Amino acid sequence: STLITVPSLHMSSTVSTSRGLLPPARIGTCETPNAGPSGSFSQPELEFNDTDDTELLSVSWNQDYGCFAAGTSRGFRIYNCDPFKETFRRDLKSGGFKIVEMLFRCNILALVGGGANSQYPPNKVMIWDDHQSRCIGEFAFRSEVRAVKLRRDRIVVVLEHKIYVYNFMDLKLLHQIETLANPRGLCCLSHHSNAFVLACPGLQRGQVRIEHFGLNMTKFIQAHDSQIACLTLTMDGLLLATASTKGTLIRLFNTMDGSRLQEVRRGGNRAEIYSIALSPNVQWLATSSDKGTVHIFSLRVRVVGEDSSAQSNAAQGLAMLQQNSSTALDALISPNTGANPGSSLSFMRASTLITVPSLHMSSTVSTSRGLLPPARIGTCETPNAGPSGSFSQPELEFNDTDDTELLSVSWNQDYGCFAAGTSRGFRIYNCDPFKETFRRDLKSGGFKIVEMLFRCNILALVGGGANSQYPPNKVMIWDDHQSRCIGEFAFRSEVRAVKLRRDRIVVVLEHKIYVYNFMDLKLLHQIETLANPRGLCCLSHHSNAFVLACPGLQRGQVRIEHFGLNMTKFIQAHDSQIACLTLTMDGLLLATASTKGTLIRLFNTMDGSRLQEVRRGGNRAEIYSIALSPNVQWLATSSDKGTVHIFSLRVRVVGEDSSAQSNAAQGLAMLQQNSSTALDALISPNTGANPGSSLSFMRGVLPKYFSSEWSFARFHLPEDTQFISAFGSQNTVVIVGMDGSFYRCSFDPVHGGEMLQREYVRFLKTESRPG
Repeated sequence: STLITVPSLHMSSTVSTSRGLLPPARIGTCETPNAGPSGSFSQPELEFNDTDDTELLSVSWNQDYGCFAAGTSRGFRIYNCDPFKETFRRDLKSGGFKIVEMLFRCNILALVGGGANSQYPPNKVMIWDDHQSRCIGEFAFRSEVRAVKLRRDRIVVVLEHKIYVYNFMDLKLLHQIETLANPRGLCCLSHHSNAFVLACPGLQRGQVRIEHFGLNMTKFIQAHDSQIACLTLTMDGLLLATASTKGTLIRLFNTMDGSRLQEVRRGGNRAEIYSIALSPNVQWLATSSDKGTVHIFSLRVRVVGEDSSAQSNAAQGLAMLQQNSSTALDALISPNTGANPGSSLSFMRASTLITVPSLHMSSTVSTSRGLLPPARIGTCETPNAGPSGSFSQPELEFNDTDDTELLSVSWNQDYGCFAAGTSRGFRIYNCDPFKETFRRDLKSGGFKIVEMLFRCNILALVGGGANSQYPPNKVMIWDDHQSRCIGEFAFRSEVRAVKLRRDRIVVVLEHKIYVYNFMDLKLLHQIETLANPRGLCCLSHHSNAFVLACPGLQRGQVRIEHFGLNMTKFIQAHDSQIACLTLTMDGLLLATASTKGTLIRLFNTMDGSRLQEVRRGGNRAEIYSIALSPNVQWLATSSDKGTVHIFSLRVRVVGEDSSAQSNAAQGLAMLQQNSSTALDALISPNTGANPGSSLSFMRGVLPKYFSSEWSFARFHLPEDTQFISAFGSQNTVVIVGMDGSFYRCSFDPVHGGEMLQREYVRFLKTESRPG
């Protein structure tokens, strides 16, 4: 019944359950163009009985599809989807609401009156704080409000011929957009915090207008010949799906250049499309219509231009969920699908790239070949730094010789690509299908650190290898589209690691960590650590939660920085020094190992409580890596003993069996490799088991015991070679070795046993293994 008020970046915390409704108050500056008097809404009277005459006026999802709101003739109700339950309701004598727009899972809602005898007019929008039980802002218009859309930073009000965009903080009007007649209130937004894209009908029949507000760019797409009936965007706003009033075809477009990527056919007869939904991994599309069928299509996302016929071919729906033909069913794909969450980015053309700031840097990797002299731009804080001159002009060298040394291999953030730092430069490879995306071979030396930023044109580079002209104490932020350095950081000591987020650059030295803003390269935070020669540091990668984990100032201690909450947590994880650590993508779960190497422990980063520990073995070992799958069902660890242990995790409610937290579960699966191998075992987002379980922390559910139910598989690797691995799709594992080898293997998830080698590629010839 209580809720701590937090800023917008954490407004998705919970829905308040306070019952009282106080008189609403108008606060802030509320722009109301074409508005009449904007007095407060009348005082509602609560009514708690659920009678048969309650009319359902609307249903709508929140932004992550984990909840939905029901507007009724008596008020509104909020429901959780998994597990299904009514979170709370507001039944009023004063009437109901035809529009109830949630803001993720927070206490803020947008309400518009509706239904018979409602005292709340249909031309007013009320921004409701359910924690304070009061209106914190309202918008009055001369015509009926057709829709309201919310982001954490914007309020969008849709009228029949106009759309207004307001700032959430002060309710000031930012943008006005004219549209063709829009009685359906068609409008959709992106929901990544660093990319604001809006799609709505244009001023011509069948036209869609795309506003990339961060880029100050407007794009018009002639999507159909008939009027637009339905549209939706991916969460990052890079992909648009549309249907017309004819209702036979659904088309997909690239919102950056307006190109049509694919179309799918719902059927041959005319139909009214009620909804279109794209799964977050852009592998599935669902649509519902008045024909009483939900069609689900499997999408095949390819580079535009590889097969021009793909854009004109219509794919038939693979699955059809029958429903009553009179039902307007909103078919929406949950974010909990397990398939390749990085695939949504692959529709960008590999040969060209529109230069965009960091809010769209996940688009693709540029394939431009030239390397121009880097330039130092922006404000680059360089504490403990020497002179920060530009890197020397590189000279290209394109031959792949046997004396090229592989210095490092590292995954990008979604494990769909990996970067290879060599003594001659660096190379980028795609995993599925395996191919070299591009390379930079230089006469001026190589790089020991190559840090990708998802699949975009931005990389962080640190020099390394014999005779390299790029010093190991400088970090170069490289824009491969412009073929130039857009920023550099110089330090007095060697750089141990670099970590990237879309909004931050983190540089790790042996005793200090620096956190910079990506947009202007300004220093934001400095963190002192114990001696950290391994460069241990890990970040969360959810756009709305920035969590950093690193060694503390005491032996065995881990420091957790929740930057969005302005909260620091210290966890005494082990008695010995920290040897390895990792975070889940949302930063809520931490896994650690010490230099002893027998136990791996898991912690809740919010309160520091230890959730579980698993046992790698009884003998001392050097832990090379720990990995947690995004669904928190699997943990993998590798060591110098030549074995990868994979643990099956089971998420249960804390308190059922308190003794479980102190028991160490033995790893069930052991992937044999040579004992000298430093294998980074990383779980790919492509695992199919319960991908939503990692969110249970927000619902008071914590991982309880790592059961030993699952047996697993083995695959033997060459001796004296270091490998990193990740799970691929459809029960496969991809492995990259420091001998320049790439493997794809399949395994039996039920019976385990020896894996079958499906693919082997030598992507680089090295001295450690003959070609």
